[in-house]
Amino acid sequence: MVTENLSPVFFGKIKKLLGDEYEDYVRSLSAPRERGLRVNAYKTTAGELAEKLDLRKPVPFEKNGFFIGERKFGSHPYHHAGLFYLQEPSAMLPVAAIAPYLKGNILDLCAAPGGKSTQIIDSMRKGSFLISNEIVPSRAGVLASNLERMGATSAVTCMKPQDMEKICPSFFDAIIVDAPCSGEGMFRKEEAAIRDWSEANVNSCAARQYEILLSAADMLKAGGYMVYSTCTLNTVENEGVIIKFLEKRKDFTAVEPNDTVRKNTRRGFGLNEAMRLFPHSFAGEGHFACLLKKREGETDTAYRTFTPFSPLKAEKTQVYDFLSELGINTSSVRTEKYADTVYIVSENFSVPQGLRIFRGGLPVMKILDKRVEPLHGAATFLKRGECIKTVNFPCESREISDYLKGETLSVSTPFTGYGIITADGYPLGLVKSVNGTLKNHYPKGLRL
Repeated sequence: MVTENLSPVFFGKIKKLLGDEYEDYVRSLSAPRERGLRVNAYKTTAGELAEKLDLRKPVPFEKNGFFIGERKFGSHPYHHAGLFYLQEPSAMLPVAAIAPYLKGNILDLCAAPGGKSTQIIDSMRKGSFLISNEIVPSRAGVLASNLERMGATSAVTCMKPQDMEKICPSFFDAIIVDAPCSGEGMFRKEEAAIRDWSEANVNSCAARQYEILLSAADMLKAGGYMVYSTCTLNTVENEGVIIKFLEKRKDFTAVEPNDTVRKNTRRGFGLNEAMRLFPHSFAGEGHFACLLKKREGETDTAYRTFTPFSPLKAEKTQVYDFLSELGINTSSVRTEKYADTVYIVSENFSVPQGLRIFRGGLPVMKILDKRVEPLHGAATFLKRGECIKTVNFPCESREISDYLKGETLSVSTPFTGYGIITADGYPLGLVKSVNGTLKNHYPKGLRL
């Protein structure tokens, strides 16, 4: 039981916060969890996937979000195909709040594992450029992998906010700060949050969150918008951090979110513009968010911008021919080379000099000595109906199950060499057709 392992000090504080709702909150800790998923609008539509997976309960403030009860879809072929991202329903709140302002250069500052970054991509205006940052290299790898599964071409960086701030002053039009926190809103989901809870940890988190927010503030352009969020409940890490920030940064104001978000969230404690979700009053876990705007004015920072890439030269024809054979329209995408890898990158990729790039885009091709070899991203970038060299099986077929386990398939195909296996037409990954067999090129780390 969650309640048996929680500190009495925590219960005292939450009782003072919630008053008459305290007992409802305590009961919610023992109630079944309500999981969620968010449709990848790049690859399908909410209506199409809702019909296929029998999704009947939408998240009220996210047009592509659904509650899924206790159902688990992590091993479903559509998940491997990047048709959706499994995301806690409450965690969809921050991006939904800032969605009307997602344009230009966008930063997801604390991005791993990638739920909010993939949500940003579905919400941002055409021509925008997203950088997803994660300070821990191993978590940056997970972030990059999730972006790859969803077919995203956005850039990933691995930097401390304080270091990034020095390189990118006034560079971004919108910033998402989903700050590391004590996780009080996730007690039903994460045992570690219960084990690690203490007043000292709450105060330590608040101090770190404040510093992260200050760094983000300096990276935001005049007139830009920023959303701050946590998955915790106390006022120290939430309203307290925002109020302290606004006292120091007079060029910022807290602003109301759009009507849909406001209608489906509660107001903050002592900060009316803030948004609150509690597990006893919302079918999800606990969350906090507050939308902030930087005062209008001139942004006069001059940048030396760069890309870490080198242009394709002698190998360009070979690379383009290969990608075209798979179904990628090379005339409509920007391809760049870094070391021995070819990436599809955002059309307007250009960043301040000195920014350390973990991954510049979606890796689609490896250039070897005298040949080229496709990478998994070449399959994830494609949508249903775009694959040319392909072999298709029903989603629930044994062939799809065996493929996701990494097994070789005994199947004749109308093509030889590399192609793409699809489930109900949705691209899953690469295969190589050789003498009546399909050699499996699904990445080992993703196999069932």
